[in-house]
Amino acid sequence: MIKSKKRAAYLLWPLFAGISLPAISVELPRIRYVGAEQPPYLIKQGLSAGGPFADLFRQVNREAGIQDSYEIVPPARAYSEAQKTPDTCALLILRSPERESLFTWVGPIIHITVSAYIAPGSFERPQSFDDLRSGTIGILEGAAYKKLLVGQGLTPDETYQEINNAKKLASGRIKFWVTNQFVARTISKEAKLPMPEKSLDIAAYDVYVACNKKLNGRLIQKLNERWDAARRKGLLKDMGL
Repeated sequence: MIKSKKRAAYLLWPLFAGISLPAISVELPRIRYVGAEQPPYLIKQGLSAGGPFADLFRQVNREAGIQDSYEIVPPARAYSEAQKTPDTCALLILRSPERESLFTWVGPIIHITVSAYIAPGSFERPQSFDDLRSGTIGILEGAAYKKLLVGQGLTPDETYQEINNAKKLASGRIKFWVTNQFVARTISKEAKLPMPEKSLDIAAYDVYVACNKKLNGRLIQKLNERWDAARRKGLLKDMGL
């Protein structure tokens, strides 16, 4: 019986000789990242995103075994899509108590201070929220600190790109630009505008990646582990953050 089984195996061998079995491929988990353009750290590059932040995000996702894609969209749309669309995360979102339960969070990525900036050489330097009533306040559309300003009885003027605020401040179309220190510095430099002067600190925030609540918890854990490693390596400090 044993001999007959061996003989059958030898007879069948020519039928399979030279046939290679298909390779088994493992599909990596996917995350789609959406975010507002924040030059020079996050910029639109064709249909995707470029800049130091995008490069660092790609490195972190690669190390975490995640297949990633990027899209630059207006800030309000990024915020909305991360809430509504599975496997989607919004880049560089301010984490606040009002937003806490709406997302799962990766980070913190950076810590920022939001302040009221004035045109260089301006004689009027606001020292309180009441002082901001004397002129138009420019902010980014959908900014987390809008609620804080509105709560003080202020009505900020929103725009979907911070560079618009930088230009408006330089030309006198707005009196105050409420933003953070990184945006004020980098946008003004890129637009070749005088650096605005900080006058009044509004609030401090940690900036995170805000992910859809249905995103696999294991992926969130992996991303947080890789961000912690990037921070320990000083990769964010290399970017001046």
